[in-house]
Amino acid sequence: MDERLSKAIFGNVGTIITFPIGAENGESLEKHFYPEFNRQDLINHGKHHLYLTLAIDSKTSNPFSAITLPPFYNFKPQGNEEKVIAASRSKYAGKRKEIEREIEG
Repeated sequence: MDERLSKAIFGNVGTIITFPIGAENGESLEKHFYPEFNRQDLINHGKHHLYLTLAIDSKTSNPFSAITLPPFYNFKPQGNEEKVIAASRSKYAGKRKEIEREIEG
């Protein structure tokens, strides 16, 4: 990324989150996480691990690491889809012609 563009972007960013990245990005992001984490840390961390800095009350926190939950591969629908759709329609939906008249004024 062009250095001017990078400065413009990161000058306006408060929170930075990075999952595993490539060597080129590691070089440019290292300055935002150093000295707590170096380029190799940013490149080599494992699945579901991340490094971040948070913007809190207009100040940036010290960098720290976190772990996310893995994807829910075994997610099983609970059979409530139709109930949710029906509840939404009863609260927010209307007859098409009535809504079109309302829109037209």
